[in-house]
Amino acid sequence: PPPPPSTASSTRSDRAGAVTPYELAADVASRFPGEAAMRVKHRLELAFELHQWLSGIDLAAYLPAFVANDLRVADLADLSTADLKAMGILAKGHQVRITKAIQRLQAADAAAP
Repeated sequence: PPPPPSTASSTRSDRAGAVTPYELAADVASRFPGEAAMRVKHRLELAFELHQWLSGIDLAAYLPAFVANDLRVADLADLSTADLKAMGILAKGHQVRITKAIQRLQAADAAAP
C-alpha cells in the first residue's frame, strides 16, 4: 500500500494551512505510476463527493459500502431499497434517510436550468 498522505507544504492550500479533499487526492495519486495515478485521484474524488453527501444525512459510516459498490453521486438515483439492503444498509430508518436524500437530489436536478 502507498505511504500515508504527505503533510508537506507543497500540498497545503493558502487557506490557513487547510488541505482540500482534492489536494489530498492529488497528493495521494502522485504516489502511483502513470495512469494509475489518474485512476486513484478520480476514485478518491468520487469518494470525497459521496462522503460529503452521506455526511449531510449523518450516515458517513456507510461510505465503505458505497465505495465498494463503485457508486458515484450521479448513480444514486438508480438505487432501490433492495440495493441498499444488498449493500448491508439494513436499518429501515437509514434506508428512509438515504431514499429521501436521493429524492432531494433528483428534485434539485429537475429544478436546475
